[in-house]
Amino acid sequence: MPQKLEAALKITNPESRDEALRRICNESATQRQPDVAKQALEKMSKPQVRDDVAAGVAKLFARLGDTESAGQLASMISSQEIKDRVLAEIARSVR
Repeated sequence: MPQKLEAALKITNPESRDEALRRICNESATQRQPDVAKQALEKMSKPQVRDDVAAGVAKLFARLGDTESAGQLASMISSQEIKDRVLAEIARSVR
C-alpha cells in the first residue's frame, strides 16, 4: 500500500490525485489499515472530497468493528454537519 500512496502523490492533476487517494482510502479500509487512510486523506486537495471520503471510510471501519479508527477518521472531517452525522452513525454501530 505505501507504494500505491507514493505513486498517487506524484500525480500532478489534483482531481486525478484525489481520485487515486480515494481508491487507496477505500482499499486501506478493506485491509484494515487506518494509518494509510489517514495519510491519504491528509494529502487530498479538496476539502469537500476529503470530507466525503473520510465519512465513507470512517463508516466502513465502524462496520468492520474498528470504531476507534472510525472515530479518528471522522475527526478529520472539516464540515461539522457531516462530522456530527458520521459520529452519530459510528455511535449507533457500537454494540
